[in-house]
Amino acid sequence: MLDLDTSAAALAPDGSPYAGFREEIHLLENTVNIIDRLFYLPRIATNSLTKVDPTKTTVVNNPTLGVTLTIPANTAKLDGTNFTGKISISLVPESLAPAALPENLGFGFLVTIQPVGLIFSTPVKLTLPNVDNLQPGMELNLWSLDAGTGRFVVVGVARVSVDGKSVETISGGVRASDWHAALVPAPAIGNGAESDSLVRQPNDCPSPANGATADPKSGAVSAVHRMTPYRTFSEPRTMELFYDSQSADPNPIVWSATRIEAPAGRVPLPPPQYISMQPRTGGTRGPTVHTLENTLSPGQVLHQSLALDARDLPTGIHSVDVNLVRRFPQSFVGSSFRSDSIVINHRSSSAGVGWSLAGISRLHTQADGSQLLVNGGSALRYRPAP
Repeated sequence: MLDLDTSAAALAPDGSPYAGFREEIHLLENTVNIIDRLFYLPRIATNSLTKVDPTKTTVVNNPTLGVTLTIPANTAKLDGTNFTGKISISLVPESLAPAALPENLGFGFLVTIQPVGLIFSTPVKLTLPNVDNLQPGMELNLWSLDAGTGRFVVVGVARVSVDGKSVETISGGVRASDWHAALVPAPAIGNGAESDSLVRQPNDCPSPANGATADPKSGAVSAVHRMTPYRTFSEPRTMELFYDSQSADPNPIVWSATRIEAPAGRVPLPPPQYISMQPRTGGTRGPTVHTLENTLSPGQVLHQSLALDARDLPTGIHSVDVNLVRRFPQSFVGSSFRSDSIVINHRSSSAGVGWSLAGISRLHTQADGSQLLVNGGSALRYRPAP
């Protein structure tokens, strides 16, 4: 357990003490363990320090932030016994949380409840300000840092108050001191979101024709050059040189569909300022597309697409991880999905960039044991029998 005890630390320039931090970490034996990140400890808001009386309900309030914590009698525990000390609620500056935040979570308003190590025998209610100006009745997820895992987890549900000024816990709640925030649910992936390799499959190939043609779906330009026919074993044969701009400069199209949900009995989520989409493959992040969607309504589906730079990827089937992020005035929340994209890369072809010999097939073995059969600009995947 990593325990940053600030009880003996020098005070901040304004005289405020610093918050403590506790997190379980896993160490490797017989080696120097290095935690390669900085730990920022926020200042304690002294105006929120409230002594706990275990015989009655205690309300901890930070009037500057508009945050309250309601603790029923005999609920706050420290080392298994009733806690009778002081509890504070303080703001954690943006991007300075001691624990690493998940990639798809951006808390617009994050607070820390101190001291660390407090356990609430039953979940307690936390009220936060409505920093994203969400409409009354909107339900959000309540997040807390789990000191045992070092990860943020959902611990309850909160709802925007009738006057729209605050976000109030309605189920679950804070189970321990540490870091806490409220956030709208992640975007729902609908309509079979996936990536589309946009390479022609064998049954989609047009009849070969001399001259260049363009695929209206992908915009790829292709050309077929018939070579002089010949005969072997009395059979007429011919070979063709096939050119495909998608294999000369591989840029498969990745697309997604984000559905605006309307949960039964709940106020629908509002349209975000915009929805972002970013793919990643082979450890490389692709470009990000941002779509302004101020007119979305529940039940509608937003379709987004972009071209993934696959010029340095070999011919084969590549997994693409796509992040979809809903962005609001102060916060953001995302979800992700994985799909496969077929890449045919003929940039280094001996016949010339983007050229290949049609009628001559080549098998490419994939990491999962499947085979990709490539013939010119066509590809067919064979999966091993279960």
